[in-house]
Amino acid sequence: MEQNNCVVLDDADLQAAAQKGPVAFLNLILDAIGEVTGDEFGAEAMAKLSGNQHALNSLRILRDEFETGGFVNLAQDGFGPYIFDNPFAKALRLWGAHDLSQLVYKAKRVFDANRIVLTTVVDNDDDFGALFDKMQPLFEKIEIEVEAELPAAMTAIAAYVDQNLEQFIVIRK
Repeated sequence: MEQNNCVVLDDADLQAAAQKGPVAFLNLILDAIGEVTGDEFGAEAMAKLSGNQHALNSLRILRDEFETGGFVNLAQDGFGPYIFDNPFAKALRLWGAHDLSQLVYKAKRVFDANRIVLTTVVDNDDDFGALFDKMQPLFEKIEIEVEAELPAAMTAIAAYVDQNLEQFIVIRK
């Protein structure tokens, strides 16, 4: 059984979040993972996470990047390889978020076909705008589906995490 002792949450905080609903419960855990890594993605920060925690961290990144610009923004922020080159989509499927898993696989195909363009960092807003205008239409339909699917996926993942909590966090009594 995979466990990493770096992500620790108080039982009372978990209970309070669970009372607010599955998304609040999952968001508490996602935010705790971000605190452990300090929102850094270097080797030292990433070594603190287990495989399951990395997959949850990918969910956190996906959620956050969709609030600011979708897959093009995700790639420009340097997260494309972390999301698409790791078994994130497989984890989603195993956790019961089948539809979101399939959408991540679809987005991966677009990302892989355009990896060089998407991962070449642009230096200014005009260049980013041109890149976004060129690449976003390739992701548009997938992004609409992801946004529609994300709430149900978060609920399914929260149920899986709740049933397998020891794989994700340590509970402080």
